[in-house]
Amino acid sequence: MALHTTTLKLAPNNGNACGSCLQQELLKAEGIKAVDEGKGNLLVVTYEDLPDPAFDVERLIAQTQTSLEQRLRHETLILSGLDCADCAATLEKGLRRMQGLVHVSVNFATSKMAVGYEARGVSHARLVKRVRELGYSVVSPLQVSVLNEQVAEKQEAGASCGCGSCGDEHADEYAHAEEVPVARQNALQQYWQSARAWLPTLVAALLWGIAFLLSHIPGVGWLSALFYALAICVGGYRVALSGFFALVRGRTLGINLLMTIAVVGAVALGQWSEGAAVVVLFALGEFLEGFTMERVRDSLRSLVALSPKSARIKVEGEERQVLVDALRAGDIVLVRPGERIAADGKILSGTTTVNQAPITGESIPVEKQVGDEVFAGTLNEHGFIEVQASKRAQDSMLAKIIALVQEAQGSRAPVQRFVDRFAQIYTPTIMVLALLVAIVPPLAFHGVWTTWIYKALVLLVIACPCALVISTPVSIVAAIGRASRSGVLIKGGAYLEALARVKVLAFDKTGTLTQGRPVVMDVLPLGTLTEDELLSLAAGVESRSEHPLARAILREAERRRLAWNEPENFLALPGRGAQATIGADTVLVGSAKLFPACDTHTLKSIETLQRAGKTILIVGRNEEPLGLIAVADQVRPEAAQAIAQLKQAGVEQIVMLTGDNEQTAKAVAQHTGVDQVYAGLLPDQKVREIKKLLTAHTSVAMLGDGINDAPAIALSSVGIAMGAAGSDTAIETADVALMKDDLAQLPFVIRLSRAALRTIQTNIVFSLFIKALFLLLTLLGVTNLWLAIFADTGAALLVIAYSMRLLRFEKSK
Repeated sequence: MALHTTTLKLAPNNGNACGSCLQQELLKAEGIKAVDEGKGNLLVVTYEDLPDPAFDVERLIAQTQTSLEQRLRHETLILSGLDCADCAATLEKGLRRMQGLVHVSVNFATSKMAVGYEARGVSHARLVKRVRELGYSVVSPLQVSVLNEQVAEKQEAGASCGCGSCGDEHADEYAHAEEVPVARQNALQQYWQSARAWLPTLVAALLWGIAFLLSHIPGVGWLSALFYALAICVGGYRVALSGFFALVRGRTLGINLLMTIAVVGAVALGQWSEGAAVVVLFALGEFLEGFTMERVRDSLRSLVALSPKSARIKVEGEERQVLVDALRAGDIVLVRPGERIAADGKILSGTTTVNQAPITGESIPVEKQVGDEVFAGTLNEHGFIEVQASKRAQDSMLAKIIALVQEAQGSRAPVQRFVDRFAQIYTPTIMVLALLVAIVPPLAFHGVWTTWIYKALVLLVIACPCALVISTPVSIVAAIGRASRSGVLIKGGAYLEALARVKVLAFDKTGTLTQGRPVVMDVLPLGTLTEDELLSLAAGVESRSEHPLARAILREAERRRLAWNEPENFLALPGRGAQATIGADTVLVGSAKLFPACDTHTLKSIETLQRAGKTILIVGRNEEPLGLIAVADQVRPEAAQAIAQLKQAGVEQIVMLTGDNEQTAKAVAQHTGVDQVYAGLLPDQKVREIKKLLTAHTSVAMLGDGINDAPAIALSSVGIAMGAAGSDTAIETADVALMKDDLAQLPFVIRLSRAALRTIQTNIVFSLFIKALFLLLTLLGVTNLWLAIFADTGAALLVIAYSMRLLRFEKSK
């Protein structure tokens, strides 16, 4: 049977069933062969012909989606205690075994979990209980409003069902967390919820310290052991419980289980001091890891905090204060100096300067006047302005950026997937090795049982893959957060890694290397007419044309304040130019095809101007050339420097793919430093050239506007859109979006991606080196439990600290 493919666009921010749930459900239907999630909320469905003539895949998709919306509930929960990427994987695995849970995805970067579950089989309370059993906790609405005023369900609407209307017992308190008045918060509950992260560690450390002091007092050894035992119980209770449930619920040999076995083994051997030290150091390490990861997550929270909570609007001449969520397209928003703009829109009245750094990364404020576009979250520096909102707050450019950064920081790069697979093999292997170390020497070589069991316990501690599995995600989170603060959106770890490996970068010319706005460069009369007379004659004809070159002539005529006669009998001549009757004469403006009788001097002048990269228009009367007008799309002033910096950053070849003529393209290439030019290309021919480049090189990036060059951008290893601020289409189609219309952002993001990849590679090598070193030292009998847990925790903290350097990556060399 023949296979067919259809693509479904999932509408964002409307509470529909998530793509993962829909994907799983569709695969159960007869005839559906594959369902893949694509970029931009797309679902690609492959299906086969069926004998049943009533089979309609689009109707099936719609029915399935409707059924899921009625049957499933979706939530996004904020977690605490998620300080390790391995912890996130353990939590996912443990939850997937819950009956009735259809979909779960834990985003380690943002510490959030999206779930979809059967309404009759799973409740919110059961879900929270299972999370706690696995060693983590769900942040309550009370904490949400305290920790971050704007981390509310409006930012997660695309991943939740809008449970405020589904009748669940937790809906009103959770989905509307921001409505809980701060004055009514229970201070004791607030303190206790935040203290749960550090209080057990502090108490365990104090008990261990008391026990250590008592151990040096003769005759009270039993009391010292008691305090060591108390330290183990207080500090290790949560660790042991979560390790047990990870094994029982998720069939996972997690870090907590390894630590529990090591501590129990140490106690069995009478090593109370070392057992307690392992608990305290492990708990302290987890706390410090969580604290430093929160520093990394602050890069996203700083974006979220830019959204104002309320806005002033003008209704029937009166000023009203409303919540930002209540804003609708068309509302008139009043913005005073020093306030953040509450909605995307256009200025109706007033002039000001606006700091657009959160959107475009520009460090210098931009002057704004009536008719100019402004974005939510940007800062009005001076001047009172009235802005007409063009979108709801949930659909603003800032909201889109926040959602994309959240999704991107939780995505996995290919190197991370390799590390995750390696860790899945590595941990069980070390456990088997530890078992062999414990039993083989005593049984085969008459070794001392206690000595070799102790060495096996040290190996178990070494087996913790914390530093290894955290080496990649923390670097990705930091790099994507740094890029977003500079006005660059990278849509995931895979694109960050691909960008770091780019050796060839292909540019579109118009609007990318050039400004995309042709201007008149030269006006050359061939006879008795002056420049202004020639330009006025041409403007009379072009006043009826919509061609970009015609608009360039009109702009120049207006700049010179020239007047022109109204044309009659205007006629566009496709591929050649235009003509019109002015007075008693027929005036033509266009290419040399309109003037076959051009003399040698005129042809040489045309050739000279074309070699300079200019497009030539001949102005004539009754087929007699009167003069030349040279028009050119000016090269961006920063283009040459940007290309030089790209080559310094390691890009080996810069290619131009353009539909313009070869002479113009070569002139731009010579001016900017482009290595190779492919001119006169149609969109399908650009795709063909990208295919050739991909055959010769493993990674090729394509930079365009995200719309006109969409086929070539989609085929390239990394598609980059420039000047994406204000363009929803460009943001959706590209893998990397440069929000500002500035090529200088490109060398920065290339250098940042390469620095991120180097950081990941360094972290992995360092983590493996530490593991190998302590494995050797353990077998030689040099190390102990104290050093093993200290090295494991220290390695994880060093990896995080080294990755956090990316948050301060310099934009310019």
